[in-house]
Amino acid sequence: MASGDDYNFELGEKIEDGSYGNVYLCYDRNDGDKKIGYALKVIDLTKSTEDERERAEQEASLLKDLQHEFILRTVTSYHEKGALCIVTEFCDQGNLSEFLERRNDNFLDELRIVEWFRQICSALKYLHGRHILHRDVATSSVYLTGEDMKFKLGDFEFVKVVEGPITEIIPHP
Repeated sequence: MASGDDYNFELGEKIEDGSYGNVYLCYDRNDGDKKIGYALKVIDLTKSTEDERERAEQEASLLKDLQHEFILRTVTSYHEKGALCIVTEFCDQGNLSEFLERRNDNFLDELRIVEWFRQICSALKYLHGRHILHRDVATSSVYLTGEDMKFKLGDFEFVKVVEGPITEIIPHP
């Protein structure tokens, strides 16, 4: 596989099939024990429209600058063989949609719901403070990681960066 910055990635199994790009588990060959897994999103730019290419490049550029505990951390991004590759931290619990499906209609603990709501609000507040609208917050764009199942907001291909404060676009009641 390829490298980005000081990494040398080895491709693992496909973990998500998407219309926008496929996501694979990958490992840094420099980490001899392969203890740390990453998610590698591969976007084929040769088969993309101009609008899709611009969104992909915007996503990669924007993600590098976002540093928040409840936003999916980007490790690096690079181009290889006509594709844009975005490497992020790997969320071992999958996305919220998958988690809810696995629960088979069992109720969620109320305290867990409140904590997840706090985490997603914190991530959105961080984005809005940087004049960024996510525009695709859904169960499939929120990832869960670790035993404590911490939220990580991801899927930034439909974000909008606005010139002024968010309140000018979304007025308070």
